[in-house]
Amino acid sequence: MRKMIRKLLYALAVLALAASGASHAEAAAGLRPVPLNPDFVRYREGTLKTDYPPSPIDWSYVKKARAARKDNKMTLRATGADVDIELPASFDLSALGRTPPVANQKGWGTCWAFAAIEVMESNLINKGAYVPLSELHLAYFTYSFDERNGLPGYFRNVLLRNDEELHNPIFDTGGLPDKVAAMLSRGTGPVLEADAPYPDMGEGDLGWATYLPPAPYAPARFRLGSFLCHVSVEDAKKALMDENFGALSANFDIDGYLGGAHFYSTEGHSNHEVLLVGWDDGYSRENFRSGDVVPAEDGAWKIQNSWGTEFDGEPVGDNGYFYISYEDTTFCDDVPGPYSITLEPLESWDGIYFHDALGHCLNIEGNNLSEHLEAAVFEAVRDEEVVAAGFVTANEDMTYEIQIYRDIPSGEGPGAGKPALAAPQIGAAYEMGYRAVRLKEPVRVKKGERFAVAVKIATRDGSEAYLPAEAMIPGYSDDAAVSPGHSYLYSDVGNGPEWLDTYQLVMTDAWDEYSPRNFDVNVKAFTVAASEQKSSGGGCSAGAFGPFMFLTALAAFAAGRKR
Repeated sequence: MRKMIRKLLYALAVLALAASGASHAEAAAGLRPVPLNPDFVRYREGTLKTDYPPSPIDWSYVKKARAARKDNKMTLRATGADVDIELPASFDLSALGRTPPVANQKGWGTCWAFAAIEVMESNLINKGAYVPLSELHLAYFTYSFDERNGLPGYFRNVLLRNDEELHNPIFDTGGLPDKVAAMLSRGTGPVLEADAPYPDMGEGDLGWATYLPPAPYAPARFRLGSFLCHVSVEDAKKALMDENFGALSANFDIDGYLGGAHFYSTEGHSNHEVLLVGWDDGYSRENFRSGDVVPAEDGAWKIQNSWGTEFDGEPVGDNGYFYISYEDTTFCDDVPGPYSITLEPLESWDGIYFHDALGHCLNIEGNNLSEHLEAAVFEAVRDEEVVAAGFVTANEDMTYEIQIYRDIPSGEGPGAGKPALAAPQIGAAYEMGYRAVRLKEPVRVKKGERFAVAVKIATRDGSEAYLPAEAMIPGYSDDAAVSPGHSYLYSDVGNGPEWLDTYQLVMTDAWDEYSPRNFDVNVKAFTVAASEQKSSGGGCSAGAFGPFMFLTALAAFAAGRKR
């Protein structure tokens, strides 16, 4: 019945566009959603049995670069320049005291939340202080409707798992990096561990079925600065050494765990998220021996697990740590690579505008385009200044240009507004993923004014640029909603360049696998109240907050250590 309704809505949309000249249909003729990840389709159909739901995004185009690229250059973020570095044979953030304590998820399916939170905690340690953050809050709102803010969580029919041991549809569902990025970029957390502490409940305690955090609507304590993927082995190593980041999150198939401190697997599917804290190129391949199966070469990642340091009096791994061979075939097998997360002070912005509440759900391709110009239109709820723009890139090594449009008439797109920046702000996006870019020139908007954030993304080598977007995908982002006048693409289809409302775009039949009403672009605006700005019209620096300001903010939360 649902499929019939979707097809009917789709047909009505096509007829409506045909009656208006179908220019949008022509514009979208070359655009199409990239087919769903085959593993996600199998999982949704019930033919892939795994406790760790795959991503709906097919990342195969990225994985080809993972093993192919080897170099010793690190890009300096301040200047964009490349410098030669010598990667050491081994490196360990935990030995340097730059990781949080080993955590314990207590048997619940919240490893993904623990990994993400510990990545954030490691980033804060690198910036000056250990601040305990709440895994419970992140897991709860990822799958729960936020009544205070009217924001959806991810709905997924847990019965598809056919898992008789599933106790709780929130805390046993599992998660993905893109879901974490969506929650944090829209301002859902992170909150302090003290605001929503992880309860001391056993795996069989069904009290979790109705459990609510003590402070479910606790205020966010930091802002998400970036959520980036480091695809190759070398990229991940350089990110671990980069003090702008910290530890990384990664997943793999825990079913092949050999016990002790060692792990190696030749088959399976990732189902466990962990903290990547270092590496050892000399780690003997013989440590991974399982029968006659050993890796071809030495070398391994050092992993911090979330199962505590002991169980029934016996040590877990090496006091909570173990190693994964570089050759493990399940390591990040359904994501492009390990992820980093950076946080900014709460004061960076207090207003957040977006239409993509569930974030990056799919990629759009078409005609081998090497660039896309996208925009999101918002209406200001107060007199304020736009201080940063958030967006997602689905390719490595891209450039971006940001422009803000003001005074957009009702019912019109960005092209009817006035460019607010003298020239677009340009930059480089070396890693793929989400980033919030602070504007060099904050833009003042008035209450009730319609304004737009426009972002042009382009591959540096001219290869196809994938456009990240949010859409309703059954079994993943069921509650995603697209409305007219929110998201736009700039396109030239013979009638001259124009901004096209993505709500009206009609694509190929492949779109029916997703949603009857297309997509929203992953573009956000971040603001501060105009009264908080200095009379000079600035008040917000072009770069990140200075170290002193961040350390001052951290000091307010840095008491104690959790768990």
